[in-house]
Amino acid sequence: MTISSCCVAVFPPNIEERESIYDTLENLLSLNYPTNNLSVLGKGSMRDGNAVGVYKALDQIRFKGEQDEFWQALWCLLAGEAFLHIPTFGSLAIAGGLSAILMAENGAIFYPHEYTELGRALHRIGIPARSISHYESLLKQGQLILIVNGEYSDVENAYLLLENSQGSHEVSLHFVNTS
Repeated sequence: MTISSCCVAVFPPNIEERESIYDTLENLLSLNYPTNNLSVLGKGSMRDGNAVGVYKALDQIRFKGEQDEFWQALWCLLAGEAFLHIPTFGSLAIAGGLSAILMAENGAIFYPHEYTELGRALHRIGIPARSISHYESLLKQGQLILIVNGEYSDVENAYLLLENSQGSHEVSLHFVNTS
């Protein structure tokens, strides 16, 4: 039986760190990590100079300024995209496999009421209950989160790569929650 796990790296939202996230993803993809096992999450609107927010054009969510380039590049690089407004959380942008988990499985899984919709998806990929509110609060503060999930050996290798990356300021390894 394969044991699933996930690795979470937290990055500040400034431009240099956004480039570091993109470079880290390209490194992971060059090592044959499946795109659906990689996800980036961020606040639905971050401040870029004087431009804040998002707008809808041609049935697509677009950001303003440099943030638009960042999310569009991620959405092209990774499998899946979502832009959500979650009550009690706010706006959330997601690139990668977690978007599919959040959209497809969230309502079908029973979880205690203390989880938000995002918390349910994070718990589903192995983030323990005690860490969910921490990651949600970091997202609300504008931090960016990169998640690698999958088989333990792959995630452990990703953890080592992320731990040595220049941009991340917190890297954690979590095993799947079997409760």
